[in-house]
Amino acid sequence: RLFLGHNSCLEPEALLATASRAGRLQELSLRGTTATNQVVSAFVSSCPDLRVLDISDCDGLTDIARLSTLQDLCELRASRCVDAVTPAFVCSLSALKKLQVLDFSFCPGVTGLALQELARGVRALSHLDLSGCGRL
Repeated sequence: RLFLGHNSCLEPEALLATASRAGRLQELSLRGTTATNQVVSAFVSSCPDLRVLDISDCDGLTDIARLSTLQDLCELRASRCVDAVTPAFVCSLSALKKLQVLDFSFCPGVTGLALQELARGVRALSHLDLSGCGRL
């Protein structure tokens, strides 16, 4: 487990260095950090066994498509990732058969059609937070 949440003083370079040494990490919180697309991609590459990921309130994220390759991901929290959570990204998560918890609260990119596509593949979902998603 690695919880770096709300450490806004951590520069992306430090997060990249951490990712390169993370190895078999299964739980990661980057909530409220300065994480960039490159940082998220580095953790995905270094930690293919991630089961829990929190990237909520990471304002610098715009492309998190690589998350859809994390086959063991059970919990994804991406609240307020307004530029990163797009209809295409939501649809791509249909490949994650083990996904149980999903938080897209306050993400305007979530649409009803994208959720329909997500539902076609994700059958284990037990918690879905769509608070403040205005395009449903």
